[in-house]
Amino acid sequence: MQDMASQQDVAAVLPHAHPMILIDTVIPLSQAATQSTVRIGEDSMFFEPPHGVPAYVGLEYIAQTIAAHGGLRARAAGKPVRIGFLLGTRRYDCAMAYFPLGSRLVVDVNAVFESSTLSKFEGVIKAVDHCEVARCAMTVYQRTGAPGEP
Repeated sequence: MQDMASQQDVAAVLPHAHPMILIDTVIPLSQAATQSTVRIGEDSMFFEPPHGVPAYVGLEYIAQTIAAHGGLRARAAGKPVRIGFLLGTRRYDCAMAYFPLGSRLVVDVNAVFESSTLSKFEGVIKAVDHCEVARCAMTVYQRTGAPGEP
């Protein structure tokens, strides 16, 4: 099971609920960049023995890191965490079919463009040895109201 102390911190800035919180930690790097980490274990959501977690789940790791980036910024400004929607992704390139058991991934997202509702990010997934294993661009829409508001 993921570390609950880390999960509580992530849950405070990510508008998801357990068990769909897939990232373990989140670290603000700058106004435009955020980093998260993911540990691949047998208890990881979407784990397929004996292979690991399918590489396409990396899209969700990047999307959750982007959502956490928005949550970190909102909380720093004293505003509520808002729900966002993935509008699209371009060129998800991954060097492997599965993230293997025992992998420790680092997910970096960097805002290329941000407005109050529409943003574009570059996302990169690296193995612990800093070797890039996946990359894509994502466009996201973020609601203007708090959850439950129009």
